[in-house]
Amino acid sequence: LVRAEGGWDAVERGIEAHSRQLVGSHGWLAAAGYYELGEVRRLRGDPEGARRAFGLVRALGDDPQPGAALLLASAGDVPGALAELQASLAGRDRLGRARLLLPAVEVALEAGEPAYAAVLADELEAIAAFHDSPGLRARAQQARALLHLRSGRPSDALPLLDGAARTYREQRFRHASAAVHELLAQAHRELGHEPTAAAEEATALAIYRQLGAGPDVRRLSREEAPGGLSPRELQVLACIASGAGNRAVAHHLVISEKTVSRHLANIYLKLGVGSRTAAAAWAHEHGIAPASVD
Repeated sequence: LVRAEGGWDAVERGIEAHSRQLVGSHGWLAAAGYYELGEVRRLRGDPEGARRAFGLVRALGDDPQPGAALLLASAGDVPGALAELQASLAGRDRLGRARLLLPAVEVALEAGEPAYAAVLADELEAIAAFHDSPGLRARAQQARALLHLRSGRPSDALPLLDGAARTYREQRFRHASAAVHELLAQAHRELGHEPTAAAEEATALAIYRQLGAGPDVRRLSREEAPGGLSPRELQVLACIASGAGNRAVAHHLVISEKTVSRHLANIYLKLGVGSRTAAAAWAHEHGIAPASVD
């Protein structure tokens, strides 16, 4: 609860020592503590520290998921992350699966497996309906909204994201709330609601900064971005630099082709170029590595 509410400093200060004391007598509880420590370190941008904590979880006989898989995905091994989540899901009961399903939907979409992501979202909705838990309902709403965004239906995603945002705000789940505000920004931007999108993104960034969520701050912050490009525009440019077409870019970034076209128009304007070739050349000259687009 302390981690969910944003008390990451308190978790870092206290939980490692307490977990160490519990190893001999209550190994399962020690593993739970080390998992929370790993999650704080992952979200703060300390991958080595997170890996050490998750390793201690494994040494105590527990499974550090979904954190370990999300750490793997952030390092670029999305197929490996999905495989880890699938293996973990196979060994869980219904409620145990519930806490893995939203991250599994996210990773499945990133891996280019929308059909599998839809199956996972269906299961999460069924579990949420059975247990009638606000937290589970919010996660199910978020998962379904991700699928709508992936399918180019931002208007269908908006009410689901609004509902999830309300629940996370009421339950004081800070990082989850910021993530939903970020998705709301994406949905509004795809609908052409730029002022609302900017406000939602600013809200997400403010929460990430308050939490000290370094990777999220760097991803959303526009400070010192080459050419004044936004983080998403940089991602689109990296895909273009690899020679990918709009459809491939949309699939890779889990956005619509219309949104890709809008980002390209902004990129051309900011860089002062008039073609994909010129934009790709600019990317090469400024050290922007081509993305690996399947």
